[in-house]
Amino acid sequence: MEKLDIDFDGMSLVQKLRAIEVQLDEYIRPMLVMDGGDMELIDLKEDGDQILLFIEYLGACNGCPSASTGTLMAIQQFLHVRISDRIEVIPAAFKDLDLV
Repeated sequence: MEKLDIDFDGMSLVQKLRAIEVQLDEYIRPMLVMDGGDMELIDLKEDGDQILLFIEYLGACNGCPSASTGTLMAIQQFLHVRISDRIEVIPAAFKDLDLV
């Protein structure tokens, strides 16, 4: 899989969120749904060179030990390869912490 030919850095925050969602809908969500789970994109924030993507797991993924470790890292790695290595995927539980 190769990086999309898009100007991700030139997009508005809403366009970035939509580009991420399209990729997750096509490649990641089907696998989560097959295991009885899903995920929701909660927020996207820019913090200098980083783009913080806050996600919440739903269904069987909510509370699953691999969701907070392996799956989270797999989603982040996928987005690095496909869209931008500036994206950091963070569980929604950390959204209210002063990360930005």
